[in-house]
Amino acid sequence: MSRFAKNAEEGLRRAHINLERKVAERTQELELANAVKSRFLDMTSHDLRQPLHALGLFVAQLRTPLKSDEMTKTIERVDATRKEMDEMSIRS
Repeated sequence: MSRFAKNAEEGLRRAHINLERKVAERTQELELANAVKSRFLDMTSHDLRQPLHALGLFVAQLRTPLKSDEMTKTIERVDATRKEMDEMSIRS
């Protein structure tokens, strides 16, 4: 094998090793980004479910016979929960 062919082969081997290293690094970066994204979505989903769950409980309470003061408190809670959800949408 000529010196030129040996140099070319060595250059290709180094390029191949370098490319494999870059692919491994990029794969690791993408896996980390995916984990961060998943954690963010889990937290966001949890934050959205809490006020929705509270609203469901308040609506169920409003379907039962309530005294005037109980109804007023429940309506105030519904409004506070609605405001909390509005604030969540403004922050995002």
